[in-house]
Amino acid sequence: MIYQEAEFQRALPVWEDGKETEVNHRIMLEAICPAGEQACLSVAGHTAYSVFVNGIFVSYGPARAGRGHYRVDRIDLSSYLDCKENRICIISTGFYCRSYEWILEPSFVCAEILFDGEVIAATGGEGWRAYRCHEHLQRVQRYSGQRTFCEAFDYRRAPVMPLDVRNREKIVLSLTSPKHFIEREVPFPDFECEGYTRILEVGTTVAVAPDERRAPGHLNPTGTRTGFARKTCEVDSFALASGHATIPSKEEVPTTLPCEIAADGYVMLGMAGNRTGLIEVEVECLEDADVLLTFDEILVDGKIDFLRMSCINAMVYRLRGGNTYRLITAEPYTFQYVNVISLGGKILLKNLQLRCVGFPRKDIRSLLDEGRADAEIARIYHAAVETFCQNTLDVYMDCPSRERAGWLCDSFFTSRVEYLLSGESRVEHAFLSNFLMASSFEGIPKKMLPMCYPADDAYGGQFIPNWAMWFFLEAEEYLLRTGDRAMINDMRCHAYGLLEYFRNFENADGLLEDLDGWIFVEWSRCNDLVQSVNYPTNMLYYRFKRILASLYGDETLEMEAARLREVIRARSRKGLFFCDHSVKDGDGRLTLSDEVTETCQYYAFFMGVASREEDAELWETMVRDFGPSRRENNLHPHVHFSNAFVGNYLRLELLSRAGLLLELEENIRGYFDYMARRTDTLWENDSVVASCDHGFASHVLIWLKRLGYM
Repeated sequence: MIYQEAEFQRALPVWEDGKETEVNHRIMLEAICPAGEQACLSVAGHTAYSVFVNGIFVSYGPARAGRGHYRVDRIDLSSYLDCKENRICIISTGFYCRSYEWILEPSFVCAEILFDGEVIAATGGEGWRAYRCHEHLQRVQRYSGQRTFCEAFDYRRAPVMPLDVRNREKIVLSLTSPKHFIEREVPFPDFECEGYTRILEVGTTVAVAPDERRAPGHLNPTGTRTGFARKTCEVDSFALASGHATIPSKEEVPTTLPCEIAADGYVMLGMAGNRTGLIEVEVECLEDADVLLTFDEILVDGKIDFLRMSCINAMVYRLRGGNTYRLITAEPYTFQYVNVISLGGKILLKNLQLRCVGFPRKDIRSLLDEGRADAEIARIYHAAVETFCQNTLDVYMDCPSRERAGWLCDSFFTSRVEYLLSGESRVEHAFLSNFLMASSFEGIPKKMLPMCYPADDAYGGQFIPNWAMWFFLEAEEYLLRTGDRAMINDMRCHAYGLLEYFRNFENADGLLEDLDGWIFVEWSRCNDLVQSVNYPTNMLYYRFKRILASLYGDETLEMEAARLREVIRARSRKGLFFCDHSVKDGDGRLTLSDEVTETCQYYAFFMGVASREEDAELWETMVRDFGPSRRENNLHPHVHFSNAFVGNYLRLELLSRAGLLLELEENIRGYFDYMARRTDTLWENDSVVASCDHGFASHVLIWLKRLGYM
């Protein structure tokens, strides 16, 4: 079995009556549990939920699964039951939204408390009470094009407090359709708290006109992208946050919290580096105030640009004077710097911290040889570990910020790191098995695998055929890591189904030509050269065929792959270099272009189309002349530069395989130290134009081990 079945003793899946498919809907459940030595909460849902006992945070979930499957969390409550009557509270937000983070399925929650062997509360039965979350603003903007919604709350429109059921309206829960439950499988985060390390700035704000040219396109969803039109939102998070500029004060900056923030004032806090988790803030409202949290991974000209990644990195809280609020976000976010802004009233900021959500650090082996590593290598090592932990939760994520999506290809690299750091492949097993829970996927061609999963593409039917092949590159290594032949056998129908899909695009030479979908090689000039016959894609196709032949003992496919290799070598070479594509001339004949990219050469060697023996001159040129210093040396200016992913990573992997350790170490220092210095994490690109915390980048740890630093 690719997963373990799970059961509830008595609980049934429920949601507020008639609201299962309502977008961005939140409810609160409460049960009372006596003190005791053995108490366990079992909970599942197609929502983002947080669990609290007597107001203390306990857990966040769920772990995602493939369509129609739901993982069950088993949470030991015993150590929290220190009162005669203990309040167990579940805050559950159902998005019912197409996104890269969640599958579009109806919302539900299913929960029961087992106390001393007896069920004392079960949804669909007795013991739980459900309440409306009046303060939660439902009609809000999308947080990003890939994730769901901004978080915004109005505690002035109803006299309620966080986690307090007094003054809340009770709601009726109804049974939903039956669900297929499976065990969580992946480890729970540590949920450790990490606080700010410094107060960087205090000052005032001034109202400015929002720059509508910077308004992200996802603010007005169209097509298949679920959401609310901007003009119908209860709060315009974009306009509110971008409509206030910060002006630093010349007064002395306090060294620690609490810190009073005047009406229309702000304070900027800094973390030790990029961190990911649920944002917790404690605020005493001396007057009615709108409190904004704006944040990002870096500073741009000394300021926080909450729109840098086209995300709305802004939380909105309308708070009532005379109260102290302990607030926590529904989902995790990533930042290094945060502004706490108070509009219209004076507040006392008592604390701000992150409840870290990621791979548990207690399960990570300390591997750095501190006696051998210098400060630069140690800095890169720690940044890579941070990057891995923040991006490895229930699936391998590309980034913990903009998308929180389980992308293929990225996972090929991150999976190696999980095994290196923990000695296990628990997240990888769950990640791969999610893809195998469905025989087909909505919105993409039959027999194709989605580019990221579990997800429903917010942009409507987008898929990357290249990434589907990378699934099996990872599967090959997964088998070597784990010996799990059963998983490989379960993949067989997907493998040969995908091969059958690709055969429809083979030309007379066996080359893939005019593929449908988003043909993705990497974020560089490569991606402009994918028309007609793209050779990096065909190099990957050769490797894909060889892997299937090896995994399933297919000698015919092995011979077919060998022929494809020779065709690629014959058709794509011009002089020293492999060219990126052949395009059709006016008569429809394929003609090799003169376009050459650095990354195409790396694909050739990594996929096995080129070899050091057959292509010695190209190999020496690639090793000697390419790399992080080529721009300043202006070598081979007609060869377009690689970006971080995947070109630079393939280069480093090739250097490692070849045992060129001096070159490998020099490249690692050149590619990664400036990232580690700036954010304590490693980035999506070789600049700060996108995510500065990207899961695949943790793969540098594999090479540090190769260099003997681990």
